Amino acid sequence: MLREKHRQFLTFDQWDVHAADLSDLDAILGIKDVSASFHQYLQHPGNPSRNRQMLYLLGFHRVQCNSTRCGGDACICEKDDSGYPSKAYNWDRDGIALLEKAKEHLLELDAFGITDCFDESIKAIAPALGWNVGAALELAKSNHALHVWRPVMEKARQIRPRSGSSVEGHRRLSFNGPSSNFWREFLHEDVRKEILEVNRLDAELLSFARSQFKKQYGVDCKDEA
Repeated sequence: MLREKHRQFLTFDQWDVHAADLSDLDAILGIKDVSASFHQYLQHPGNPSRNRQMLYLLGFHRVQCNSTRCGGDACICEKDDSGYPSKAYNWDRDGIALLEKAKEHLLELDAFGITDCFDESIKAIAPALGWNVGAALELAKSNHALHVWRPVMEKARQIRPRSGSSVEGHRRLSFNGPSSNFWREFLHEDVRKEILEVNRLDAELLSFARSQFKKQYGVDCKDEA
């Protein structure tokens, strides 16, 4: 999305890209070769998406607000005590300790979900928040999947993998909503492996979350990829 038509989103507050890294990451997104672009983005120290689920559970100060980062009353940037999200934690040095803390924080939540088991997650979260389960599930299905994911799916199906790519000859592209691993089919295997390696703490956290989801909610949320 950022590579194609919405490069300006890189400056929005929800992406948490520090001002010092905007020019570098913008240039990386402009690299024509997708695999090379992914590699440089993943390895850039200003990449704020590394171990992103860990980052959310551990907590961090968002980037500084300015005229381009914030729109209306829904701002999530920091007006006073701003941070540097991509450098909030040292994943390589402190990874093990940070992972244990993130697990503790996960277990302290009133409820949590896993997108691979989207419907089951809604059913688990709704009661904890006092929502009507049926209404919440219907809203999630009709609003999120219909208006967001389905157009994305149709657009993506028009993309033809280049000759010789790792996705050429794969099964017909399939998409089953928010829990789908649909986009993996567009990546070279080496890029997939690098994503998992750079975000290995997130991968371990997800594995832990799957086991706890089964323990707490009786749902075996397997990785179908």
